[in-house]
Amino acid sequence: MPNKKIILKNDDLNKFYSLSDNTLIHLPDATNENIILHGIEQGKDIQLNVPFNKHRYIINNQDGSQTITEEETNPYSVYDYISEFPTVLVYTETMDNIIISTTTESFDIYDEFDSEVEVLYYTDREDDISIEMTVEANWSPIDELDGDLEVATWTDEEDDTAKRTIELSTVPKPQFVYRSTIVNVYNDISRIIASDISTDTNNSTVRFLLTNDNVHWYTYINDFVPVVNIEPESILQYGLTTDKLTSLTKVEFEKWKFDKVNIGVFLSDDIRDNNISKVSNIGVAQDYPVSTPVISDASFYILNTTAQINIDFSGLTLTGTLDDADLTRVQYRVKLNGEAYYPDNGEFTALSSPPLNIDLTLKSEDIKIGDWNTIEVEFQDYFGTTDSWSAQFIGKYAGLMFMDENGDYYSTDVGQVIKYLDFGEILTGQITPSYEIKVKNEFGFDVKDTKISVDKTGFADGLDIELANGSRLFEGNKELLLGDLANEAETSFFIRMVSTVNTVPNNNSQFNIVVTATKAT
Repeated sequence: MPNKKIILKNDDLNKFYSLSDNTLIHLPDATNENIILHGIEQGKDIQLNVPFNKHRYIINNQDGSQTITEEETNPYSVYDYISEFPTVLVYTETMDNIIISTTTESFDIYDEFDSEVEVLYYTDREDDISIEMTVEANWSPIDELDGDLEVATWTDEEDDTAKRTIELSTVPKPQFVYRSTIVNVYNDISRIIASDISTDTNNSTVRFLLTNDNVHWYTYINDFVPVVNIEPESILQYGLTTDKLTSLTKVEFEKWKFDKVNIGVFLSDDIRDNNISKVSNIGVAQDYPVSTPVISDASFYILNTTAQINIDFSGLTLTGTLDDADLTRVQYRVKLNGEAYYPDNGEFTALSSPPLNIDLTLKSEDIKIGDWNTIEVEFQDYFGTTDSWSAQFIGKYAGLMFMDENGDYYSTDVGQVIKYLDFGEILTGQITPSYEIKVKNEFGFDVKDTKISVDKTGFADGLDIELANGSRLFEGNKELLLGDLANEAETSFFIRMVSTVNTVPNNNSQFNIVVTATKAT
């Protein structure tokens, strides 16, 4: 007979249990006889984090004998019975010290002590008169500040070179979240659906509680019982695991006596970032006589939702808004043909409060004119949740562009000449034929007050240029108003040269046509 055995006690329910492989043993009391007969043997290794599927009931008879019955059930969590922190009762026939070892998740000194500890030091070296101790801890002076804080910066750099960036890494606090909308229970609840998609589901700390009014919360231990203390430790101890919640049957839900139901979710990330809690597809299924179950879906993510972006790319102008539903600060960067474009160092912009407006115009010399280009916007929130938007476009110039009647450009959007408008040889006293010039708005936005003028500085005396809206009616205009011009719209005007018999030729035979406009609001 082993000389050491143990059983467990649930102090909240004042009940005693022993454990065997996948079997929970219900004991009537904690007498030495019961511990000896049914207790866990010394050195026995039993996993508590795997589903149990058997119950064994021990009943004391009046004649001193015992009746033992056993039943097999759906998989359940043993913690629903013994609680997260059971008391260990030990029987031993020796005077040796009793040591109980358990395997737990990783922990540090702060898990066992409060924020302050007293260190006692002993040495038998008489010449040792100094005490030194080094403590490594995950601590920041910011931890000592209560409430919100404001960071003030100063620099003597110019505005265009000053960098005002602060990055802060923190550990998310545990949360208990639930939908504000409560589901009406019109028919019997057949089951509750939930998916635990944490990064480590075997060690998940996700827990669930049920409510009928978002005020009073319940767990299930053979019946729906209230959980009074809605604090992380209490919810972690009494809350339902995902397996337990989804294994509840229609028969068990008949004990839910309310006409409304809502689901609360407890999420707690590992402070060492080894496990990120995440839950999706939470819903209540009810029995309907003439239809399939109706499921209301919801998703909860700890402290975070993926940022959303609304982008419009027209001409060479990128505009849009970067937002985040949970108001987490956001940032972005732009790539052009796979290379960093904005910021040009390839880093993300500084984190900013949403919504963050984006307004960026590409330079034509940076794109492939007449060929396919790819623009990509990568964006993320404070917690590093990243997404992207991309588009392909045929490269073209941006601005108010001059073209001939065939649609060929005269110059680039920065004034580099592609081809000249050539009037050929002009005789004194001659009026040249008129040429049509097209103006197309490729800014990416509407413009107004479009005006054409000519810069003929240094032109020969007696040589002039005339503008007109049509090819026949020339009134000798030196400037021409073309009015409003929508994005991608085009218009045209006509130009000719006029010389007098007294024209004196010179070496300057070139002039510039200038177009100006204002962005429409």
